[in-house]
Amino acid sequence: MLGGGDPVEFAGVGAAILYPISLAMLAAVSPSPQARAKVIAVWAGFLSIGAAISPLLGGWLAGDGSWRTSYLVVVAVAVVSIVLTQLAADSAAPQGRKLDIPGQLTLALGLVAILFAATQGSEGGFLRPEIIGAFVAGMVLLGAFVVVELRSEAPLLHLHIFANRAYAVAAIATVVGSR
Repeated sequence: MLGGGDPVEFAGVGAAILYPISLAMLAAVSPSPQARAKVIAVWAGFLSIGAAISPLLGGWLAGDGSWRTSYLVVVAVAVVSIVLTQLAADSAAPQGRKLDIPGQLTLALGLVAILFAATQGSEGGFLRPEIIGAFVAGMVLLGAFVVVELRSEAPLLHLHIFANRAYAVAAIATVVGSR
C-alpha cells in the first residue's frame, strides 16, 4: 500500500512528479518550437534508453551480489548530478519568477492519485470504490491543473506550446515511448 515504506512506491511517486517538471523545464528554456521538438525527442530517447538498460543493470547487479547494490548506481548518478549542477551557469530569470503553487499542487496531487489508483488497482482490482475514486480525483485534479495553468500569470507549464504540432507529436511519443 502507498506510504508503507516500499522503495519502489516512493520511486514511482518521484518519477510521477519529475517527468512533467523536467518536460516543463525543457520546454521553457527552448527558444523555438523546432528546438523544443528536438530537445523533447532527445529527452524521450534517454528515457527509452534508461527503460531498456535499467532491468539489465538491475539483473546484473542482483545476480553478482545483492539487489541492494543497485542503489549504488543511484548514489553515483546523484553525485555526478551534484557536481554538474555546481558547474552550471545561473539560469535565474532577470525579472524573477513567481512560484505557481496552485499549478504545482493540482499537478502533483493529480499524478499521485492516478499513480495510487494504477498501482493499487492492479493488485486488488480496479472496480473497488477507493480505486475508482482515486482515478476520478486524479482526473479532476489534472483538469483543474489545465484550468489553473491557462489562467496563471506565471504557469508551471505553458500549455500553448501544445498548439505546435511538432511539439505535441514529440510529447505524445515521449509518453508512449517511456512506457
